[in-house]
This record gives sequence, C-alpha cells and structure tokens, in this order.
Amino acid sequence: ESIIIGIFISIITYAIAKDGFRILYPQDLRISFVLTFILESLFVTVISYFIKIMIGKVFKKTVE
Repeated sequence: ESIIIGIFISIITYAIAKDGFRILYPQDLRISFVLTFILESLFVTVISYFIKIMIGKVFKKTVE
C-alpha cells in the first residue's frame, strides 16, 4: 500500500514541478525544457523502481 502512495506522491510532485518550471522560466524555454527532461527521466526511474519492487514482492509471495 505504501508503494502506491509513493507513486501518487511522485506523480503529484512531478506535475507541480513541471508546471512550476514553466511559470519560473516562461521567457527561456530551453531551461524549462532541460529541467522538464531531467524531471521526466527521474520520474520514469522512480516509477520503474517502484514497479520492480512490487513485482518482486508479488513474485516472492507466489514462490513461498
């Protein structure tokens, strides 16, 4: 359950930060684009990490 909450928190944080960069740097799109790109790659890494943990837990339960 805590993993699902973690995913929701990361989605919300990601959405706020993505819009925040657009507000902070409206005149320089390159900066916001780079920051958004870094955020997106971090976000994907976090999500895939959570999915691996979830699959690992399910797999352990089925093995036992």
